[in-house]
Amino acid sequence: MKRLIVLCLAVFIISCSQNTIKDEGSESAQPQKQQQVEQPAAQMQPTAEKAPVEKRIIVPEDVAKKYKSVILSVVDKKSNKDFETEVLIGQKSQASGTALSIEVEYYLPDFVMDADNKMTTKSADENNPAAKVKVYKGGELIFDGWLFKNFPDMHPFTDEEYAISLKGSVTK
Repeated sequence: MKRLIVLCLAVFIISCSQNTIKDEGSESAQPQKQQQVEQPAAQMQPTAEKAPVEKRIIVPEDVAKKYKSVILSVVDKKSNKDFETEVLIGQKSQASGTALSIEVEYYLPDFVMDADNKMTTKSADENNPAAKVKVYKGGELIFDGWLFKNFPDMHPFTDEEYAISLKGSVTK
């Protein structure tokens, strides 16, 4: 009886350890890698990681019709010069005198985010103005986030040379 248990245990250990030795130099390791990649999605086991939560941005039609652009304050930290630039919503614009291009993707005058990560506006009034912007320096994306007029220190644009903040908006 002991021999049978030992034999079963040995077979179990050997079968469990099969294909677990990593041998990058041999040709037999390659077909196994391809087999794993080529498995249909239906046969793959779910992972324990959570999928990234989709963030949706909803701009009501009345808000889209009301606002045409935002006013941003740009500060050159080295020369301590401060100037304002107007950027059309949905457009990309060069901040004059700098290496920065700024794209305003969305403007929500009364920003709110719900439990499902849906971002929208409670009203067309500027109670909690926020702009979703992308900032490029020398053509390279260096910032992709929200600027809040009432809370400029919340998720601020940070750069060694420049500071950018939301100052207001322009209606159509």
